[in-house]
Amino acid sequence: MRSDRGLYLREDQASYLCAGRDCLQTVGKRDLRPEENKLAADVLGPGFIAPEIAHRLVARSAAFPSASVEVSERTIGGLPSRCVAVTGIRVEAFDKPIRDYRACAAPEQGVLTFFEGTLVDGTRGRVELTAYERSAPEIAFALPVGATVTKVRDFGL
Repeated sequence: MRSDRGLYLREDQASYLCAGRDCLQTVGKRDLRPEENKLAADVLGPGFIAPEIAHRLVARSAAFPSASVEVSERTIGGLPSRCVAVTGIRVEAFDKPIRDYRACAAPEQGVLTFFEGTLVDGTRGRVELTAYERSAPEIAFALPVGATVTKVRDFGL
């Protein structure tokens, strides 16, 4: 994921989180932990959520019998998407528990197309796919020109 402020990139051999040209590198392709997602949001901008954390949240929500779930379909970023709106939960998915969210995915492509949620303290976050291409140019996976890379155990430093 790329924003005007930074980059989060997962590859087979390493994952990167860059703020401008300053990049952190961890080993291997792995999921972000909730506290690392907060750091990524600080770098990429408010509302960032790593797709793997959104997936984990949806899976954990199924365990809440008090949850209210609405299912819908819509087109996001040009992709037909299936959506769920979930309320009545308290899931420890981030550094603070989340109380409601809306998530959408394009099943044929296996892509998270939309996520919006509210933490119990009222903080809101949102990420939305704006366009989708089946392939991407190599430059899309490049670190910023002149990047300084620091190897770390995890993004929590």
